[in-house]
Amino acid sequence: MRAALAFGPGRCPPHLFAGPVDAVVRGLKAHANAITHARHLALEDTYPRTRAMMGDEAFHAIAEQHLADPARLRLPHTLIGMSFADRLTGSARNIAVVEWAWLKAHGAADVDPFDLAAIAGLDASYVARAIVVRHAAARLVSRITPAPLVWDGVIIEAPFILLTRPHADVVVTGVDHTVAQSLELLSEPRPLAELLEFDSAAATTLVTAGALTLYPEILL
Repeated sequence: MRAALAFGPGRCPPHLFAGPVDAVVRGLKAHANAITHARHLALEDTYPRTRAMMGDEAFHAIAEQHLADPARLRLPHTLIGMSFADRLTGSARNIAVVEWAWLKAHGAADVDPFDLAAIAGLDASYVARAIVVRHAAARLVSRITPAPLVWDGVIIEAPFILLTRPHADVVVTGVDHTVAQSLELLSEPRPLAELLEFDSAAATTLVTAGALTLYPEILL
């Protein structure tokens, strides 16, 4: 079908289609239009804020280039927006980078966070000895341009954007370099006490945002 759409029915085995060539071409055109429309909709649904910022005309011009890339042809619609932000500049790129991270956070595995609600009522020494790791939904992206990021009416001027999904909703938080470094430490399981010793304020931010989970829900 891909060869037929790209090069016409003559490129395909002679008995793949029934009916005269002109009827086959009309059918292929209708099918191609449906596929093209669905791909554009998938990209729009992936980057609604970016599209709103850029305007339809500018967004669709870049979308045409992106979707024409052969590397995009075999991707499922959930991944069709991969690397789209690399084609943008300025504030639009900032928004697109965060929107892609938002999508990844939203679709991540459901994991119980080791957040303030989970810690409430626990003994302090018990909490400090807890082995924690980065939550499956936690994503960290850097602000590409000096311009502040405006997300749902909130102005974020911090150098990094932390996205978490401790429960049903994705939470977007501006964080500093120390919080970013603390999260990078969690590429492997560590005692929460180690994070607190590295920087207690940063560790508290990660706990509050729901960026941590117990590993594997046991204590030392």
